[in-house]
Order: sequence, then structure tokens, then C-alpha cells
Amino acid sequence: VNLVGLCRNASYLAPFHDSQNNIEIDTPFFRFLLHFAYFLLANETIPIMTMIERGILSILFQALSSKDDHTREIAYHSLSQIYDYNHKKKDWKFEHQIALILESVLNAVKEPNYKFTSLISQFLATITQIIIKPNHPLFMDVIKF
Repeated sequence: VNLVGLCRNASYLAPFHDSQNNIEIDTPFFRFLLHFAYFLLANETIPIMTMIERGILSILFQALSSKDDHTREIAYHSLSQIYDYNHKKKDWKFEHQIALILESVLNAVKEPNYKFTSLISQFLATITQIIIKPNHPLFMDVIKF
């Protein structure tokens, strides 16, 4: 299997930031994508910006409402990796917007592996796809908020 070729494509992440798709998070398919996203982040297999544009933040934020502690733990760890990357690389496109969302989530966490409601995690997943698209009709409203 050509893992590098598969990783560079990353189109398999697309359904998770498409608001028309209702994806169940506590399924083997979702857990596989979550673990695979974690692997890609940990090994820096593909550029972080490509992963963000393809919806990795949507997957991670949706996982925060999982009933499974391990799923939430992986999501929090992956979000930490993105947060750390965000502080190391100050020259990428959406540094401030993503930092603001990640810091808001960190400040809202009351205990380790805190379970967010589905509504909040879906909101975060949707917002992350708006803030990386300056031509989105809601972009200015979200940035002002």
C-alpha cells in the first residue's frame, strides 16, 4: 500500500466538514479516521494546512462529543498538537483564527477528556470551515464575533 500517496490526497476527510452529511461519531469508520488523522499529525506526513483545509479540525471537534473517553482523549491530544504547531509556525494563513478557537476550547474544558455536547462540537466543526475560507458568506460575521 502506498501510504504516502494516500496521505497526500486526503480527500477522504472531506465528508466531515460538509454540513450536508450527518456522520455518526461513535462508529468504527469515524474512529478509524480519527486515529488516521492522529497518525498524520504525529508524523507530519502531509502539510498541516492541507489537513486543515480538508477538515481535520472538523473531525477532531466532532470527536469531543463522543461517548468514548479514548476517542475524546485522541481528539484532545491532536488538537494540542495543532495548537503547539500554531505557536511554532507564525507565518501560516489562519494562525490567529485557529488560535482563537483552540484557546476558547481549552478555556472551556472543565476536566480531562471533557465531553462537549453535540451541538457545541458541531458548531466548532462548522466554524473551523468558515474561518479558513475568506470568500465564505459568513466569514466576516464569524471573524467579528
